[in-house]
Amino acid sequence: MSRKIDEVQIRILVDGKVNVGKFMGEGGFAALVDIYYNDKSAKKLLFDTGGSTPALIHNLKQMEIEISLVDMIILSHGHWDHVGGLMEILKQIDRRVPVLFHPFTAVP
Repeated sequence: MSRKIDEVQIRILVDGKVNVGKFMGEGGFAALVDIYYNDKSAKKLLFDTGGSTPALIHNLKQMEIEISLVDMIILSHGHWDHVGGLMEILKQIDRRVPVLFHPFTAVP
């Protein structure tokens, strides 16, 4: 039997500059993607890291998400508002995780 995806959950962590309720806004984008498989395994992907980390870290805490459980980081493109928090997030994860991006992501 092959492993198949049962469910995908996407939670927006940072999106623009809107403060809503207990959540902090700032320029940039970051989302957490949880993938649940039919064999009961799961993967947690961080899609982009926002422009910096204050809002991202704050919103993760508000949502009771442990950043150290992220399995992989995916970067959509190299603009600062999507990759600016990368180095701090890698420090927060405190272990090696794959970071996936297109080779042109690093081209000015």
